[in-house]
Amino acid sequence: MRVFVRLIGAVLALLLAVAPPARADTTVKTITGWTQIGTGTIIVNSLSTEGVWLMDSATTPTGSTGAIFLPFGAISPALTANGNWYALQGANAASTRIGVASAGNPATIFANRQIATATPAALPSQAMVNGVVIQALSSNSAAVLVGPCATLSASTGFGLAPGQAAAYGATNLSSICIMGTVTTDAVQYTGN
Repeated sequence: MRVFVRLIGAVLALLLAVAPPARADTTVKTITGWTQIGTGTIIVNSLSTEGVWLMDSATTPTGSTGAIFLPFGAISPALTANGNWYALQGANAASTRIGVASAGNPATIFANRQIATATPAALPSQAMVNGVVIQALSSNSAAVLVGPCATLSASTGFGLAPGQAAAYGATNLSSICIMGTVTTDAVQYTGN
């Protein structure tokens, strides 16, 4: 069962992370070796499967001591540098792709609920920077399935039991679908 959950999680992360960055001010960069990616406050979206190392440094780093690892599909919080932000591709990778936004975190936090349907239904279209947490209502009578809209089915969805939650680094809510066998069951979600 753990292998199946990990496989579904990996597939979901892949499908959610290959979407283009949601913010209009995001620049996609290819990183090879320590590369300066910005100054001041930035947000980084790891777009390649090997992840990316990030470091705040006055000069080009020569090692990884003090670096922050951002795994595949993750979006960092707003990072403010004292010097410059540098990025390095993950282990065993010749290069990596990242999205870099120069603006700070969005001030608006989105929260809502959605009722499950017998077929996959996308959450509403809303750009996200820091991702989303989805929770099945504790009053639900059955599991609600969550997954990427392109592949969600009764046999592929990640089941959220009543009260259970999952977090995703999605750049838009509409890339996530829900479905359930009891059409009075629902999920609630929040993110920014």
